[in-house]
Amino acid sequence: MSSRMTLSEVEEFFKLNNYPNSEANKFFNHYKAIGWKIKGITPIEDWQAAAHKWMLNSKQWDSNKGDQASLSSGRGARGEGEYPTDAQKAQHKGEGEDDCS
Repeated sequence: MSSRMTLSEVEEFFKLNNYPNSEANKFFNHYKAIGWKIKGITPIEDWQAAAHKWMLNSKQWDSNKGDQASLSSGRGARGEGEYPTDAQKAQHKGEGEDDCS
């Protein structure tokens, strides 16, 4: 990975793939801040592939924004309080979950 990657190059790539320019900025700033490494550890071999994956993930992140707004207001995604009840914890444990908090 070249440390000389520029925002203009990333923006052009996103434009060619019909991705939002705002995501180009987020992608560039995120990876520049952590030295163009995956999880801050492994150097990125192919930044274009990482950008495609970023966009695939961004759709999931966008769908979770409503859930985050519910949680920050003190209400869960289904309208419960922010913290699970003992019954909910027991139900999750029965489903193979170790911790649902």
